[in-house]
Amino acid sequence: MTVQGPDGTLMGEGILDVNSAEIENGVRRWDETIGEWVWIGEAQVVDGIPTARLYIWVPLGLPYGEWNLSFETPRSSFGGRFNNSPPEGIAVSILPEGGFDMFPAFGCEQLGPDETIYIYGHGFEPQSAVPLGVYVDADWGDSVLVDSLSVPTGEDGEFAAWVRIKESYPEGYYHIIPNEAIFDDFIENIDATGCFIVEGTSGVLVPRVPLFGPWEACPGTYWSNLRVGDYAIVSQDPPMPNRVRRDPNSQADVLGQIPPGEGLFIMDGPECANGWVWWYVMAENQALEGWTAEGDEFETWLVLVE
Repeated sequence: MTVQGPDGTLMGEGILDVNSAEIENGVRRWDETIGEWVWIGEAQVVDGIPTARLYIWVPLGLPYGEWNLSFETPRSSFGGRFNNSPPEGIAVSILPEGGFDMFPAFGCEQLGPDETIYIYGHGFEPQSAVPLGVYVDADWGDSVLVDSLSVPTGEDGEFAAWVRIKESYPEGYYHIIPNEAIFDDFIENIDATGCFIVEGTSGVLVPRVPLFGPWEACPGTYWSNLRVGDYAIVSQDPPMPNRVRRDPNSQADVLGQIPPGEGLFIMDGPECANGWVWWYVMAENQALEGWTAEGDEFETWLVLVE
């Protein structure tokens, strides 16, 4: 392998011994120091014979400009070139591990507990600390922060870092993005994949309660209009009382009833059972506390009083 730099200068030569490279799932992986940088490559193996199809991961910190690579084999010669351009704007990229099936699930790297995802950023303030957030996409439409880190940049405003997947991470689709202070100028993953998938972990994603409006208190059922601290009345349409139970399910003991039109205070919850959203309430006009359901998919039994 021969490497020529941006001005046509010979930057280095080296031998890539593909036959002695590590084999993993039919792919031979190698690394070689050529010039000042370590070049990482892969060659596919078909019926035990390496083919001429190569992937090469360009080293970080490579000078800007057009680079030329050329290869000689006992049977043929071939080459390629790429233009390493200066970054425009702020970007954070998730770096793939490589391979012929690099991103098998919708373009995202798949990872499990204690595995590592590598990230690269550019366009930031030189020699500064960049706060990053590790976010997972929630079923209810939000991206939820599950971890954070601060990474230092070099003189060129770039950084390379890694994140180890913790057992406490919930399963799901993940992104790594800067904090909100610089989010307006951020271009997410402009030059690599934009996400990764975590599987096999035991973390549980707790819904974030929005401050106003309906929200999905219990996934897969009707949306709730209530929050802890709210005041509500039992609906008068239809004019039926709400049962108050010892536990948040329809099989629990009934402690009493709150008549239609009477008020109650939301003290705790929600809990999810029987396809309903359950709240721990305190009746306004009687000594009664316990769990009661907000409604079902057709009717609202507890009406929020603004």
